[in-house]
Amino acid sequence: MKLKFKKRFFALAVAFSTLLASNIYAQTVNMTLVYDGVSHKYSAQEVKIKIDGQSVENLDVPPIIINDRTMVPARAVFEKMGAEVAWNDETREVYITKDSTLVVLKIDSSTGSTNGTEFKMDTPAKIVNDRTMIPVRAASEALGCIVGWDDSTRVVTINSAGYVEPSGNTNPPAVTSSVSVTGVTVPSSTAATQTFTIRASGEIQKFEHFILEEDRLVVDIYNADNNVSNSNITVTNSSIVKAVRSGQNQTEPEKIARVVLDLAINSKYSAVLSSDKKSIVINFEAMEITDLDVKRSGNNDIITVYGKTTPAVNVFTLSNPDRLVIDIPNSKSYLDDKYSSNLNYIDNIRVGEPEKGTTRIVLDLNKYISFKVSEGLGYVTVEVSKSTLDNLIYNHSNRTLVLQNTSGLSVSDFSITDDYRNKKYILTLPGNYQSAYGYGTIPVGDEYIKSISIANSGNRTQIIVDENTIIATKISADSGEIRIQFVNPKEIYDKVIVIDAGHGGTDPGTSGNGLVEKEIALDIMLRVYDLLEKDSRVKVYATRVDDSYPTNVSRAVMGNLSADLFVSIHFNSVASAGPNGTEVLYMERATDSSGKLTSKIAAQMMQNYLISALGTTDRGIKSRPDLIVLNQSTIPAILVEIAFLSNEEDAKMITKEENRKLAAEAIYSAIIDMTNQYKIR
Repeated sequence: MKLKFKKRFFALAVAFSTLLASNIYAQTVNMTLVYDGVSHKYSAQEVKIKIDGQSVENLDVPPIIINDRTMVPARAVFEKMGAEVAWNDETREVYITKDSTLVVLKIDSSTGSTNGTEFKMDTPAKIVNDRTMIPVRAASEALGCIVGWDDSTRVVTINSAGYVEPSGNTNPPAVTSSVSVTGVTVPSSTAATQTFTIRASGEIQKFEHFILEEDRLVVDIYNADNNVSNSNITVTNSSIVKAVRSGQNQTEPEKIARVVLDLAINSKYSAVLSSDKKSIVINFEAMEITDLDVKRSGNNDIITVYGKTTPAVNVFTLSNPDRLVIDIPNSKSYLDDKYSSNLNYIDNIRVGEPEKGTTRIVLDLNKYISFKVSEGLGYVTVEVSKSTLDNLIYNHSNRTLVLQNTSGLSVSDFSITDDYRNKKYILTLPGNYQSAYGYGTIPVGDEYIKSISIANSGNRTQIIVDENTIIATKISADSGEIRIQFVNPKEIYDKVIVIDAGHGGTDPGTSGNGLVEKEIALDIMLRVYDLLEKDSRVKVYATRVDDSYPTNVSRAVMGNLSADLFVSIHFNSVASAGPNGTEVLYMERATDSSGKLTSKIAAQMMQNYLISALGTTDRGIKSRPDLIVLNQSTIPAILVEIAFLSNEEDAKMITKEENRKLAAEAIYSAIIDMTNQYKIR
């Protein structure tokens, strides 16, 4: 069967590691690449192509690097060596025919074929800027070609089968013995100019470096083994580099060890060999901040920061007092310490250095504001405008949001949703009060609250609190003001309990006789939770109410910050079917005092109630200081092992609905009894 194809230009991926060594003769290619539905800024040194000893000139698309691979126009390459290239629109396949060989590559598939025999590629064919890109090493080798690279001239060579180089060599030149990359030295302190050193066991013959996807600096060391013991280093003393990773990027046709610097900002850098050629020294240059201009523009304030290059800034707000902060990491400042201002929303402007190498500009605010950041060549502008929030203020000293009562609201008008598991506390008003209070966010940033937002939708206004910890509210109102004070729950409730269902999510706990611990523990916990929630004498919180997994430390911390007692519900299981019964675990503390509820007292009372209710074997209470939920708790805390799922009789007992109900009621009654009998604060 003879196929007819529409011809079009193609590009192909040179399927070996991208090679960007410093070369004073190479030009830089700058363009925007669109592939996989995303735009990517691209900047790299030029790569040239040579086929069977002849340079390929005047390409309509320059060679480019994508996903560590070099891409070139395919038709110019393969037709140069006498092949035919065709495209099938219907199947989205590329066909390359030379002599009796047919190579087929499909867009976005890592599998190609040669005369019907499949082969795998590490990079699939792709459409980039409406052009087809294919991996040249896979395609060339499928046609029997040899692909090479000359680092000094940055030339990709593709030689067809039987081609003999002028020197008479038919194989690539031999390489020198390999070296090992042994380690990476990161800055020991913060500084404006930051140095990273890649160390090797011997002389480095060849290396390349390039910026990938704007947030990674990649360094490839050729003819090298990766022998770095710490392959993932978190960098704490750099405002530019977050982490350093290393690995063996390639073993064939030659070894390439790769070091990747994950960037917080894309900063100007240099990478050179040390004098003994056993190290690569990478220096990130300090950004020079040269001037600061402040002015009013109608109802807005304009702050412009100038530098020798466009400053990379981090802009954020701080509270108590309210400030707008402009941080410029990896910078050297020529600014004055203070600037006078006659602005709308800014009282003072101060310049400092919170840590070496970071310039900080602090704007003291007199109103809630919003801001937007824009940049130009050599400058960044921060435009400050008045927030839409109105008729309200947050008092940091007593954590109180004060609203002007312009609409005659009362305390009963506030509906509360305490979504503490998602760290949200929401107060809803029965109407839309945007005209009175506006909308927007107040940054708070204290130990209780991250921020407070006013949001309006339809016929309601909500005050949404992003929590750092569980909170409660005291609300008061008169004709002049509404005061919403955010407090610890223990300031409102006499007894606060945190109840926990063990395990959850990816941690199933133990199992036996068809029962899974995380599921049965959650069932019992939810029953206890319902009983406690209906009891006006206590306030209850749960660590989880679904099949999720809070960490054990977070469970203990939740109790420590908000509660008087922590109770975790579990089930036992062992390899033998014999052991059965109930036990409660606890940990004694040096701070335990007479007359107050302790973990040991709570454990014994809980044990008594459960044995009486269920009639299970009394295994007693046990000290377990090794358990995180106990040893990380600072309040009375117990872990209840209700029964053994591995024991047939225990499992049969807890399967019954009436026994689950009895177990929940026993836990609830024990909690009420122990918190009534003993002081808890």
